[in-house]
Amino acid sequence: MEITKTVTETVTMDSKNLIVSKGSMIDTDSVSITVFTKDFETEVASGTLNIKTNWAHLTLDVEDEDGELEDYLVDAIEGRTINFA
Repeated sequence: MEITKTVTETVTMDSKNLIVSKGSMIDTDSVSITVFTKDFETEVASGTLNIKTNWAHLTLDVEDEDGELEDYLVDAIEGRTINFA
């Protein structure tokens, strides 16, 4: 008999342990961004940052049932309380 279990890990996210990497310009107003853990081991989210309006849009690469992580990351990016590489 084979038993399969799904194991999940709960990690506390802190903007001090995350880095936003800017990528290429998408158009004259927006740049692509990727959020990584500080060691660049895990990609947490990717999206765009509008440099004129300071509006960030993210797609999470990790599970976020209640949407709190997405809101936290968007606020940290728009408020520049997260490290940019």
